Amino acid sequence: MPRYKQGSTPVPAAARRGATVAALAALSYPACLAGCEALASLLLSAVSGLPGAGLSNPAGVGQAPAALLWAGASVLALLLPSAWAARALRLPPARLGLGRPRPGPALRWFAPLFLGAAALAGAVGGMLGRALGIPARQALLPAGGWALAAGFLALCLLPAVTEELFFRGVLQTALRPFGPGAAALGSALLFALCHGSPSQALSALVSGLLLGLFAEWRGSIWPGAALHLANNTLAFWFGWLAQYADGELSAALSLAAGLAFLAWAGMAAWQEAPKRPAGRMAAPQKPPRRQDGRPGGRAGLPPLGRGPGGGFGVRALFGCPAWRLALAALGARMLWRWFF
Repeated sequence: MPRYKQGSTPVPAAARRGATVAALAALSYPACLAGCEALASLLLSAVSGLPGAGLSNPAGVGQAPAALLWAGASVLALLLPSAWAARALRLPPARLGLGRPRPGPALRWFAPLFLGAAALAGAVGGMLGRALGIPARQALLPAGGWALAAGFLALCLLPAVTEELFFRGVLQTALRPFGPGAAALGSALLFALCHGSPSQALSALVSGLLLGLFAEWRGSIWPGAALHLANNTLAFWFGWLAQYADGELSAALSLAAGLAFLAWAGMAAWQEAPKRPAGRMAAPQKPPRRQDGRPGGRAGLPPLGRGPGGGFGVRALFGCPAWRLALAALGARMLWRWFF
């Protein structure tokens, strides 16, 4: 068995196994989603009694039940590979970030930073997609009523919990032997490749990286799930506005919201920064340390490219064949969905 190296430190077998399991779980997610959606369509067709009825054509049932049925299929498609990967790696719930979060970065500045970066990345991705002539693929939202509430549940609330469990809880834990920063970047790449449009992919990459680092800092997926829900809610509102009001207005508001959130984050971070008394030299400060006692980066964040042993990380992760195969396959699937 080859031992992939970065520098002179060999990558342990446990790290390679984690990368392989994470790659297989990510590859199985689209297949599970397709199968669960097919079963949901068959169930909806049987209930309605009309030929051709399904999730895309909920004739005889209505939009609200169809949205709830699709939500159940999406949740099941995420839970199945999550359960398999956790069982394959023998991960107890305590290691999946399901416990109480520890103290970490203040939401006063991190929340607007996350929302601003995600909104700005979504706006830039949308403009890039339109410039390249890539058709935008977005779920059609109901105008209002119970159908819109069911759509919010299916597109905002449930994904915020189940996607954090799968990507930040299971996959990021599986990749953590490569280092906390490498695990956050790896889960963010898988998160982006599992989204199906240019604007969503860019926004998912940026938000996934921030959520991954936030999960490493707080030791729990729940604060990130709350931020994920807030971001989904903003995207849901901008999507509804683009569908029923003005698409250009929605894009402009998304860009303006991103810039406003980033300005808010900058002001909040500046206010929380330690102030030096006028005319007095600042006392030298020791670099921040992480929860495990090792030196960290700025404000204790883990370095992106180094593992716990200091000799493997992002490069070693990309050296695993199963990981490269997963990225290539998910990337090809995303490109196929963009153009076809």
